[in-house]
Formats: sequence, structure tokens, C-alpha cells
Amino acid sequence: MKRELLLVNPINQRFYKNKVGLTANDETKFQPIGLGIIASLTPNNWNVKMIDENFFTFKYDDADLVGITAFTATATRAYEIAKVFRQRKIPVVMGGFHTSMRPDEALNYVDAVVIGEAENVWKDLIEDFEKGNLRRIYKGSPADLEHLPFPRREIFSDKYIFGSIETSRGCPMDCKYCSVSSFYGKTQRFRPIDDIIRELKQIPQKKIFFVDDNILGYSNSAKERLKDLCREMIKQKIKKDWWCQTTVAFGEDEELLYLAKKSGCRIVFIGVEADDIPALKCINKRLNLKYGTDKIERIFRRINEYGIGVIGAFMFGMDTDTMKTIKERTDYILRSNANAIQITYLTPLPGTKLFDELLKEGRIIYTRFPEDWEHYTFAEVTYHPLSMTPVELEGARNFVVKKIYNWFSVFRKFFKTLWITKNFVSTLWALSFHLYLRKATIRSHRLGLKI
Repeated sequence: MKRELLLVNPINQRFYKNKVGLTANDETKFQPIGLGIIASLTPNNWNVKMIDENFFTFKYDDADLVGITAFTATATRAYEIAKVFRQRKIPVVMGGFHTSMRPDEALNYVDAVVIGEAENVWKDLIEDFEKGNLRRIYKGSPADLEHLPFPRREIFSDKYIFGSIETSRGCPMDCKYCSVSSFYGKTQRFRPIDDIIRELKQIPQKKIFFVDDNILGYSNSAKERLKDLCREMIKQKIKKDWWCQTTVAFGEDEELLYLAKKSGCRIVFIGVEADDIPALKCINKRLNLKYGTDKIERIFRRINEYGIGVIGAFMFGMDTDTMKTIKERTDYILRSNANAIQITYLTPLPGTKLFDELLKEGRIIYTRFPEDWEHYTFAEVTYHPLSMTPVELEGARNFVVKKIYNWFSVFRKFFKTLWITKNFVSTLWALSFHLYLRKATIRSHRLGLKI
């Protein structure tokens, strides 16, 4: 008789109940690729099922073993789920970003934790469990992406609008607020292009999200690899519209822009974060410091001229931010060539230099862990900035929301995008993302500060 493995993708219940944040929109929910790969690595003598709270009401089904993934914003909910299963004498294993950064905390709520990438230890974990010898801690090493199995996509809900696919891991940058390099390492690793093409052909969705933190990479060879991927997508007639996360360097190479557009790229997500040097230095955004905001504007325009939209991501709450600099950043956003806008608060996540620094200085507002992790969503003020009070920052952010997301600004962005890109489909993508982000951001004011 086969054993039962239940995989769980939890959500932030506080956000879900208030219908705020990106998870309020089906269009901005993305497949849990990591759980899909874990399912592929599980031996055939196991049945694998996934409960995805993005779409389904949670049921505490019977299982022999439960595996839960957790980001910081979903950790509180993940621990709640784990507690119920353990009360029913069902062992629970937990992994993911938050677990890897706070393993000692997680061990208070689960039977075993996986620190780092799970691919190289999952087989051992399953074998140990079958022998009745499950260890408390499994430390993963960087996975060999040359031999990474495809996710078992049949366990994903068919309600996902975007099919998600991963082509690389790792980041050599050291942004103060980001934990990617802590989790995946500072060396970027790449999957073979042939594997990516084969997986793309298996994805039923016509819209694709490349989940890489930066699909472009940070070297000339990485850039050439992306060009080769685009060429192969064109050659193999992969009829998919796609988008990705990248950096401003994406817009420097016109051959890349041509190939990306021809292969189906509709829009790219680029973290600008701030328009002024002190703020960028504050978060160690080295690449943007190198380019400067004037050049970034020209690069965005060039991307648009190739018929590709730009989602510009901006942060508020750096220690150098004042009401004056925030108003200046707002004006910059309004006149920028970013076609859809995401605005968030700078948020200290565990595993980052920012979190360690602010915790040491006693500036973090929500410290009743693990209950307070549900506030770490980028939509709430979670620490005391140096130049403003949290209440002042929240008020400034509400000013920004009114300026950027009023209907005049929305439609001004739409017509400007259409005029420059001359591409109606990409313009609709940009408008759709802008409206999703608008709804999520406006609704998040319901949460407010609890201090």
C-alpha cells in the first residue's frame, strides 16, 4: 500500500481575509514550483497530493507525512497548519526561505526542517522517514540545475493563469533588503536551454512567468545565454506570451530586446526602488547606482520602443527618506517610462542585513514572533525609519497612492504606453498589471499600523 505525502502551500490569512495584497488577484498568484519539484523527487511508492490555499479552503486530510513551504509572510499560517497535523500525530517537514533563515524557530512547530535547497536531501529525508529515523535538520546544498527534474504540474491548480518556470538560481548582488543570495548563494547557476524548451512545451498555460530573480544574469555569457534561449523559443515555435524579473541592463542590448519581443516577451519587472543616490546607497542597490536614474529612464524608453512594457518597482521607507524626497520620488514615478507601478515599504526580512541591523538597534515594530510575521508583507510599516515616524511614513505612502493610482494617472500611463510601444497587447498587459497593483495597494490601507 502506498504512503501518502501531503504538500501544503499556505497563504497569509490576514491578507486573505481583508482581500488585500497581490494574493487578492488570481492574476498575480504563481505556481509553487518548489513543491512541484519535491513531488517529482518523491519515490513511486508514495501518493502525492497538494493543498494550495491560493485557491482552495484548507482541509486537514489524512497523510503519512506533511511537507509545508513557508515565506516570511506565510510563516504564521504555516505554523498553525503544522500544529494541527502534529496534534493528530502526523509528522510535519517544513522548508523554504523563512524556514532556512529561522530554523530554530521552525523546529518549535515541526518535526524536521530543510535548510536551503531541498533537491539534494529530499531522497535522504524520505528514506529516513520510511526507516522511522527522521532527523530534525536536513541541510541542502546548491542543486545541480543541469539535472533538475521538471515539476509535477498535475498537482498544480488549473486556476493559475500563468505557467511558471525557472531557468536559473543565485544572485551575486548584495542588496541590503534581499535574502535571495543567502538562500541560493551568490553564484548564479543555469539550467540547460534544451531542458527549458522541453518544459515550456509541457506547460498548458499560454502565458508564462519566468520566476528567476533576474533572468538576464550578471555577465556577458549569461546575457548571451538568454539570447540563445529566445532564439530557441523562436526556432521551436513556442507560442507563449511571457514576462520576467530582470534589471535595467536588460534594455542596453538591442539585439536582446529584438529577440525577447519576437519570442513572446510582453512585459518585464524591474526594481528601480528609488530615484536618489542616498536612498539607493542606503539599501546597497549597486547596479542602479552604477546606471543612475537618468540613464534608467532612457533604458525604459528603449524597452518600450521594442514593444515591451515595464513594471517599475519602487520602495519607500529608507532611512534617508523624508516627505520631500518621497514627493520627488512620486513625481519621478509619474513622469517615468515605467508602464505599471508597484510601490512597497522597505521591509526587513530575516536573513537580510537590514533585519539584523534593525533588530540590533531596536527599531523593528513587530517583534512578537512568530505571530507577527504576518505583517511582513511589504504593505505595512514594520520598523522605525530614521527621518520619519512610522505614522508619517504611512501618511506619505497614502499621498503617493493617491497621486499614482488616481484614474487620470492610470489612463495617462495607458495612452503613453500605447504611443511609445505601438503594441496593443503589451499595453493591455501593462494596464492589467497596473490595475492589479492598484487594487492590492489601495486595499492594503485597511491594515494600518498596530502600534
